[in-house]
Formats: sequence, structure tokens, C-alpha cells
Amino acid sequence: MTRRPTAAAAALLAALTLGATGCGRDSDPADPSTSPTPTASTNSTAPTPSATGGAPADWEEKFTTEELSAARNAMHTWERFRPRLDEIYKKGKLTPEAKKTLQEYSFFWQRDIVTLGETYEKGGLRLVEGVAPLWSYVNSVRLNKDGTGQVVIVQCTD
Repeated sequence: MTRRPTAAAAALLAALTLGATGCGRDSDPADPSTSPTPTASTNSTAPTPSATGGAPADWEEKFTTEELSAARNAMHTWERFRPRLDEIYKKGKLTPEAKKTLQEYSFFWQRDIVTLGETYEKGGLRLVEGVAPLWSYVNSVRLNKDGTGQVVIVQCTD
């Protein structure tokens, strides 16, 4: 049984749809009444937007070799996790495998496990269609001396 999305889910869906238009895809007509208002960036190291509306072509240039390696590893990890996450929410069951995947990849795995068990499994909600990434790039990398760090990935989805 598939349930109708809640108001919050519908709002999120609308935001994702607008995000695709705001991602610079030439095939999506922009509606000025719903497009986000552009803001001036004061960061002189910000990537230059691609002329074709995709990821900035020069995003890698601001990183050191070590940061770029961390960025690529993070992108690879994200690309492995994203389809797995879609499959978990399509099935909508809190299985041991789903729990293990969420614990391994998700920063907020405890919340995600509760959501999967309560809203999806018990509530009967299912993801019908997964996220289709259009393009991605790494916005920032912070490496700590102990080998840990943080990588921020920007992804435009359809």
C-alpha cells in the first residue's frame, strides 16, 4: 500500500523540483515567481558556474592534492550510498541490511532508522522513484590532523 505524501514531504518534493530548475538545466524553463533570488558571493574562491548549467568546471582547482583525494573518495562513497538509500526506502522495511547500511553511511543514522521503522515500515510509506543526480561537485574540504575531516558535496537532482 502506498500512502500519499504528507504536507512536509510534498513541500520537500516541490523544493527538489525547484532545485532542478535552479540547477541551470537549459531544458527546464525557469519560472521567475518560484526561482530562488540570487545572492552575491563574497567568497573569491567559489567555483565558476558552468556555461552549460552543470557543475562548475573549475571546482577541483581550489583544492590541494590531499584535499582533492579526500574529495574524490567522498564523491565515490556518496555515489555508492545514494542508490542504496533509494532501494531501502522503496522497500520500506527496517531489515538488518538496511540498518547496517544506514549505520555505515548516514551521519544521522539513528534518526533514519526510526524514520524507516516508524514512517515507512509501520506507516506503509514507500519511495516510488529514486533521486536522479544531474551533476555533483565538492564545495569544501576540511581535513583534520588525525585523518578525519569533512567534505561538502553539492548535488543537483531531477
